[in-house]
Amino acid sequence: MSNKRKEIHEPRALKNLIAPHLAWMADIEQAEPPERPNCRLWVKSGCARAERSTIPHPHRHSFCEISLQLCGEGVLSAGRESVERKAGDLLLMGAHVPHWMEIKSHPVEYMTLYFFPTAVVNWVAPEVSLLLLQRFTATQPIKQRNVHLPEPLLREFTQVFRSAVTEFESQQFGWELHLQSALLQVLVTLVRWEQGVRRQTAPTLRPVDWERLDRVLEHLHQQYAESIYGHDLARLAGMSESGFNVMFRDALGLSWVKYLQGLRIQKALTLLGRPGQTVASVAFTAGFESLSHFNVIFRSVVGMSPKELLGKQ
Repeated sequence: MSNKRKEIHEPRALKNLIAPHLAWMADIEQAEPPERPNCRLWVKSGCARAERSTIPHPHRHSFCEISLQLCGEGVLSAGRESVERKAGDLLLMGAHVPHWMEIKSHPVEYMTLYFFPTAVVNWVAPEVSLLLLQRFTATQPIKQRNVHLPEPLLREFTQVFRSAVTEFESQQFGWELHLQSALLQVLVTLVRWEQGVRRQTAPTLRPVDWERLDRVLEHLHQQYAESIYGHDLARLAGMSESGFNVMFRDALGLSWVKYLQGLRIQKALTLLGRPGQTVASVAFTAGFESLSHFNVIFRSVVGMSPKELLGKQ
């Protein structure tokens, strides 16, 4: 399989209905690895040229992401937060976090390693894997996820990332092991450097069983419009409900209820961007059981009511 560097095409026009810093949320898509739906580790590289406006589209994915920006500038948005990204920045994004970057200075060249947390957990001792993964899973502001690398570290990481891209494109014997080694090299080097400059976040105290969590997240994405209860999710994970609630919050930094509400609001935003939609039909299609509850949650996320949004449309 080949994953050659691609020219980035202009995305679908963002809906000019809500506050500019939230408009991108209406176009969030689920992104998964190309052609290999079962792979646990993959690489993507790309370059957005001057005649293009943005990096593809707002997206979320079930992988953790570590992305190195080689040139260009832009503003990365994740939820209500945003941060400027420049050449030499390393982004550490946890799984299932919606995000998008608006380019301010072309060209933007980047290389990204995507991995399931199990790709780290299954390779190293639990106490080491927890320390490495907490940079992705711990609750932290977006500015803390975007690290500006010093020049020596940038040169080292650039070489490692380019080698990983080559291995993934060539698919030669042992390419998976090469990518695993590259990932661990970057993570270990980064943690050592952050420890040295005292930038590291506080470690997560409890381990996360990502295989159990993956089952639950897949269920939420497929069944978000149905009635969902905590005891059913806990049973799917093979845990007690209290233990499941703690694990979910440790892993993603919010409760499963808030996570589900986010999925439903994203669906509602997409529906409201279509002509002829009513607030009530959108609420029930997105999985909300009452119109009043939908209105409250929608306003808390978007900053205005669904009716106000339709009025602007």
